[in-house]
Amino acid sequence: MPVRLSRLLRLLPSLVVMVLLFTAAAGMRSPNAPAAAAALNCDSTLVASLTNDAYPVGSAFGVTQPFDPTTNVQACSLRVQTYYNYDDVKILAWDSAANLPDASTVPLRYFSFDPSQMQRNHLRLDFGARPIVTKRLGHLADPPRTRLALDMASEYYGNQQAVYYDHSGPASTPGALEYPTATNVRTPIAGNHAVLSYGLCPGDAATQALVLAQCVMTANITLDTLYHEVYQPFRVPATVTLQFIELAQDVPFGNPYSSTPGLIQIFDGAGPPSGNLPLLTQAVFSGNDVLAQWTSHVDFDQSITLVAGREYGLLLRTAHQYRFRARVLTGAESSDFANGIGTLFGRTSLVSAWASIPDRALSMRIIGTPSGTVEAPSPPLAPGARFKLSLTPNPSHGAVSAAWSGGVGRAHVEVLDARGRRVSGATTEGAARGRWQWNGADAGGRPVPAGLYFVRLHDDEGHAAVERVAIVR
Repeated sequence: MPVRLSRLLRLLPSLVVMVLLFTAAAGMRSPNAPAAAAALNCDSTLVASLTNDAYPVGSAFGVTQPFDPTTNVQACSLRVQTYYNYDDVKILAWDSAANLPDASTVPLRYFSFDPSQMQRNHLRLDFGARPIVTKRLGHLADPPRTRLALDMASEYYGNQQAVYYDHSGPASTPGALEYPTATNVRTPIAGNHAVLSYGLCPGDAATQALVLAQCVMTANITLDTLYHEVYQPFRVPATVTLQFIELAQDVPFGNPYSSTPGLIQIFDGAGPPSGNLPLLTQAVFSGNDVLAQWTSHVDFDQSITLVAGREYGLLLRTAHQYRFRARVLTGAESSDFANGIGTLFGRTSLVSAWASIPDRALSMRIIGTPSGTVEAPSPPLAPGARFKLSLTPNPSHGAVSAAWSGGVGRAHVEVLDARGRRVSGATTEGAARGRWQWNGADAGGRPVPAGLYFVRLHDDEGHAAVERVAIVR
């Protein structure tokens, strides 16, 4: 066999994941998600750990790959070998300190994986018109954690499959875990620092322009189904054009496939709504998911702008047919929470009186496009955190020293360009106090061009800080 052909054949397994992510083929979607766009721009696809080593996943077992997104995520993939099987695939909010799924909320996405949707031995998840939004405004009421996880569990007894992985993956990527589905107790996959072969697609500029404009991420209780409607007042910390809303929907009861659609409405005012409260926009949703997760709706009937500091209200009509999650209020909420989230109201029918629902706030993720430019993810400090980050020199002709204090566990440092793309970074011990030197180069060792860059730091408990640095040449 010619040497050139032999080399090409050896490269094919590694190239397959790139082919998948650059393909605009339809992926798996939650039944209630909007249809995917006709084409998917993955020019800056991020791919981790391209190897030919396969790790067997037994029946009734699962694997989890935590990751730290530096952009919004339009699609992701996992490189697998598969047999006839059915799997549950989830995108989870991840608790870095416990190294477990965040128990205070529900999965961001859930898919039932059908082997007929396999393409070139890759499990592809395309989030369509509802990408996973990780960029956010500052001063959100209850922001999400910074780390996510791709989770796949084999639920069909008698068959198994395998996932590709790197025995000694990059230290900047969290290690992969496995678990029996009967206990969900996760342990590290064998190896020095095992990392699964996965890919992330940031999508196009419109996807990257989206931000979390307000959020109550905690979803630790189910709202009482006696309410026909609930009404949650809120404010956004910056002016945005509303794009879509996500709600933490619980497992349905009865037969959701025969249920009438639910309704989401946005009113201009704290409410609860009355005949004089202007209705701004509305959308319908259905609730035929079989697992609790963050869900959304069809398009709003018209585009609206939410003005910073102005009081609005989200009306959710369940008609006693859908269940949604809420956050239990303890009285220790931050000032950002008190400024952004008002008193929750409910009523048992369309003609009954509204009454306050004490100690509850509707779990919701309000997503929009800001009037200004959001150049990089900027997670705020967690309540009570005192994470401090400083950069010297600034501006710099090359090397930049990052110093920090006030964190917990490890320190995860990333350098992002003005479009939110990761150019360098590291994970170090000692988030309580530490220092890291950036040499002004990208991951390939090439000096970065002059411009504005962002150094983002977060610890194992989700505390975070971001500082700008100007590189001059």
